[in-house]
Amino acid sequence: MLMDEVPQTSRWKFALFVSVIAVVVTAVCTYPLIFNWQTHVPGFKFADSFNHAWFAWWFDFAIFKLEQSPAELTYLFHPIYVEHPLLTAMAWSRFMPMLAIHFGSSLTATYNAHIFISYVLTWLFSSLLILELTNHKATAIVAGAIFAFFPNRTMHVLYGHYTQQITYQYPLLVWMLWRVWQRPSWQRGIWLGVALTLAAIVDLMPLAYFAAPVTLLLLLYFFFSDRQRFLSRPMLIALGTAFGIAALVVIPLIWPLFNTAIQDDLTWYQSGGVAEFSADGLALFVPPPGHILTRASQQLYTFSDNIHNWGYSASEAQVYAGWITLVLASIGLWRERHRTLSVGFWFLIALATAILALGPILRLGGQIQLWAGDRYIFLPYFLATKIPFLEWGRTPARLHFTTMFALMILAGYGLRYVLTRWKRPLAQAVVATAVLALILVDSTFQTSWPLLSTEIPPYMSEIAADSRAVAVLDIPVNNYRGEKYYMLYQTVHQHPIVGGHAYRTPQEIVDLRQEIVTDLTTQETISTLIQNNIGYVVLHHTIEDEAGIIQPITSVLQAEIGQPEYQDELITIFFIPNTEETE
Repeated sequence: MLMDEVPQTSRWKFALFVSVIAVVVTAVCTYPLIFNWQTHVPGFKFADSFNHAWFAWWFDFAIFKLEQSPAELTYLFHPIYVEHPLLTAMAWSRFMPMLAIHFGSSLTATYNAHIFISYVLTWLFSSLLILELTNHKATAIVAGAIFAFFPNRTMHVLYGHYTQQITYQYPLLVWMLWRVWQRPSWQRGIWLGVALTLAAIVDLMPLAYFAAPVTLLLLLYFFFSDRQRFLSRPMLIALGTAFGIAALVVIPLIWPLFNTAIQDDLTWYQSGGVAEFSADGLALFVPPPGHILTRASQQLYTFSDNIHNWGYSASEAQVYAGWITLVLASIGLWRERHRTLSVGFWFLIALATAILALGPILRLGGQIQLWAGDRYIFLPYFLATKIPFLEWGRTPARLHFTTMFALMILAGYGLRYVLTRWKRPLAQAVVATAVLALILVDSTFQTSWPLLSTEIPPYMSEIAADSRAVAVLDIPVNNYRGEKYYMLYQTVHQHPIVGGHAYRTPQEIVDLRQEIVTDLTTQETISTLIQNNIGYVVLHHTIEDEAGIIQPITSVLQAEIGQPEYQDELITIFFIPNTEETE
């Protein structure tokens, strides 16, 4: 069923109105971020925020200063060379912040701005899509907030999963596909091509879990619902234009990754733990810890904690959809099942992805379910682990993004039915505002966002002034949290580092770091530092020193060199003399 199009002027006014609301609500929901714009980034203690901010700096530094591809990680993992084509395959999430940094924006402000803008654009494009489908403005505004603020999306922001919080490409892509279907033209084909390109180069998981399957399934839906119209000349021209544009941009970016993968040169990128990064079968319906309902009931909190924080899944598997959203989606499905053909399509998408998000084996209430005593109950995602490239992904719960997108559309239809029960516009506005407030409250599990300081010790600027081509060794080595700080500091000192973390770390690099530290402590000489062209050793006092190596290394360095070059409550820095330069 096709709706009459909203006039262009009215759509622009609507877009402006949604944007204003989105900015205000986002500022409130991300509190206190806007008051710490230049000094902090959002994130829990072990978040990946710093290293994702680093990627934007690295793109600018590699392209404009080193004049090399950012895939050549010559400034991480010293002295081993690693080529990482995944970085350039995910160009969009780096390109826009890179431009901001290149033209003078600070790294912290740039990172925060893209997060903030992503919330606003996600709400805006989602609302424009729902307006296209329902032709009801109040419905579109409220439904758009469902996909902008659902809990799992915010959870990814706070765990520093930067490319997962860039979600505006989801509604933009479907909106452009729908507009081409409604009235195909080469002009709309261009806009669809832009949307396809953007959706393909944000990250591999959004591409594999949303952009590729949803685009294919929507095209099949269009084909089988009206074959003659799908094969019409305007439609074929529009689709040809769109996929042609996408191919011109995407293939050159993706091909190096594909070529490297088929040669098995990226096997180190694969990682286990698929079951632990899957969703519990009840998680869609149970509020996460921190939700207003779980805070009110200790029993519910305990039950929720068992479901959402099983193993290492806290950063992925809190996939609560929201009771308000589920109720509205149920109403939409029931009321529109016969009148709107696409409702069945989106219901199947929601159902299929909700099941796939459960991962390869069934877990209920925080317990692995077994049958016949000791056998796992395997689920459909088990087959996905055998598909090339998808085997890299250990995060089935991220399919929840696609589930929530489909639920947003179904909820939009349900909300339109609810609002149209009131004939007066004022009454509809009051009800819509109340529902919006309930949705936002139901999506909240963190009333005040945790922030990480991006303050950098001043001596890093002194290291930057050192013209020697030497590397920096940060200690402790192979520390997951520490590697993020080492990369953050590198954005100022701008020397290669022995540390670093780029999604995964090759085992040979892990071993080499440990070998350098072991040689330093056992041989009680700095010869291993000189041999590896290390010009500075930075001891981090606030990073967990589980191996207890900071004190022995400090003693060796003091005996060999003397007093440190710099020291404060965060770090101690030793300057390593007589280090040979490497060209």
